[in-house]
Amino acid sequence: MVSKGLQLFVVGCGILLAAGVVDSRAAPVPGGNGHPIESKDEATQTTWYVDAELIHLLEKEASRKVSAYIQAKGRLSVIDVKVSINMKDRMIIADIGKGFLPKPDEGEMFFQELAVTLRYLAEQTGLSIIGVDFHFQGKPLKHYYPEELAVPPRSGVITGNQTVLVSGSHGLVRAHLSQQ
Repeated sequence: MVSKGLQLFVVGCGILLAAGVVDSRAAPVPGGNGHPIESKDEATQTTWYVDAELIHLLEKEASRKVSAYIQAKGRLSVIDVKVSINMKDRMIIADIGKGFLPKPDEGEMFFQELAVTLRYLAEQTGLSIIGVDFHFQGKPLKHYYPEELAVPPRSGVITGNQTVLVSGSHGLVRAHLSQQ
């Protein structure tokens, strides 16, 4: 009797276990178990890379570095950074939250080092990343400083003047003196 009841219990649990496995495969959790997925935004035709563990790691590292940079300047603050990865352009977008808006020429070396760190961490997972784009409260820096960061227009070609001045410290210089 006990063995018959045990067999029925095992068979019943096996069926429930199989039903549970089928059910879990039918509706996977997006990004669950650390498996990366890609999500496509139909409006912009942009493919976003979604891996919760990688995004969390990048956000924590960026937030730690930005907060340390602010604190080294004498202001006690913790800055949140939101990270997303655009697979169409192969770019990491790091959106630095409220509390930090650098001047146009402030922190160039810091942002270069932060970009290298974020790219390195992403490339360790096998992603091929071209660069890192920094936004501040959802907007690029040129939104806050349009005049200072405006790109000057290209100069036109002057056909009459063909003289070039090259410093002697830049290597071999040949001087062709005109016959006058």
